[in-house]
Amino acid sequence: MPGIYKIKDLAEKYKITTRTIRFWEEKGLIDPIFRTSGKRRVYEEDVEDTVKKIIKLKNKGLSLDSIQEELSKFKHKKVTPAKSNVRIVIDSTSSINQDLAKKNDITIIPLYQHIGKNQFLDGVNINEDELYEKLSRVQKGAEISTSAATVDDFFDHYSELIKEGARTIYSIHISECYSETIYNAKKAAKQFSGVNFHIIDSKTSGQGIQLLALSLIDRLKESYTEQENVEYLNKLAENNWLIVTTTSLKTLNLMGLLNMSIETAFEPLFDQLLNFRPILVTEKGEGMFKIFSREDTVEEALEKMESTLHNKIKNSKLKLKMIGISQSKLGEKSKELKNRFEKQYKVPVIEQQGSVILCTYLGPMSLGIDVLFDV
Repeated sequence: MPGIYKIKDLAEKYKITTRTIRFWEEKGLIDPIFRTSGKRRVYEEDVEDTVKKIIKLKNKGLSLDSIQEELSKFKHKKVTPAKSNVRIVIDSTSSINQDLAKKNDITIIPLYQHIGKNQFLDGVNINEDELYEKLSRVQKGAEISTSAATVDDFFDHYSELIKEGARTIYSIHISECYSETIYNAKKAAKQFSGVNFHIIDSKTSGQGIQLLALSLIDRLKESYTEQENVEYLNKLAENNWLIVTTTSLKTLNLMGLLNMSIETAFEPLFDQLLNFRPILVTEKGEGMFKIFSREDTVEEALEKMESTLHNKIKNSKLKLKMIGISQSKLGEKSKELKNRFEKQYKVPVIEQQGSVILCTYLGPMSLGIDVLFDV
């Protein structure tokens, strides 16, 4: 019978055991369409896509429960070509939460988090609390790093969107200064025909990416051409301003997030050299951060950031459009800033927890403020 598989056929084709397939079925990952009179399982041809997804997600280190969650997202998606012929893709460093992404029909591609020999997907099978818990238990000297979404990751996500009817895809990502994500997105896009891809370098990381995506959503309600939208996004990216305060370099080093070995040589000066809170700034699409100030406490750092932000907005010739605040373990202070900014500047202010990738580099008790100016 064409278009169907027996359990033995699937097992042989994908080099897995029939027992594994039965186990996946018990867990609700795949379903047979019926059973023969001899109670043999028979599967639709579409089961191949599901098996491929399961194998890929397993290879990425996801548990079966996490795989089930990922598969359910695809199973419950409604294909509405008329509504979704234009789609927006961003990566997990944007720190966008799932509710906001779902509300605005934004697709999130996760980057990879590596801790020792284990690999995780940012925001999928590891969150902020789990990151710090794992870091507290990891063996000293173990590799702690991150990596870009792969070409295959982009190809899979783009394929799903195209199946749903997408004919134009805006893909907005972390700066080329920090990651190969943009390069991989472009490489994946080249494998499709009949679809207009616009791969946008955000010139930043963090919330600036989602601020660009939300700005694009507003543009799509008007009659702008695709090229006009791309030019607009590039200009916004060039005028993005980001100020960040991080955990002290000493703390990052103790957590294993800095590969430093200077304690022995400079032990008497170690606290003085590293035990301060740096404030970093990046602007004008430069991508790379510069040290703006050093403060002793969180309170002093936040006060300095707020006054610097006020002066930046006051002296800018451009109109303020949107503000984003992302934080790690500074939730209450972050919410206080959001309330003050909304009252003072009368623009949308998005406040949320930072992504796992950003927490890896900035550490706990860190906070960033992204400012988007209209052009």
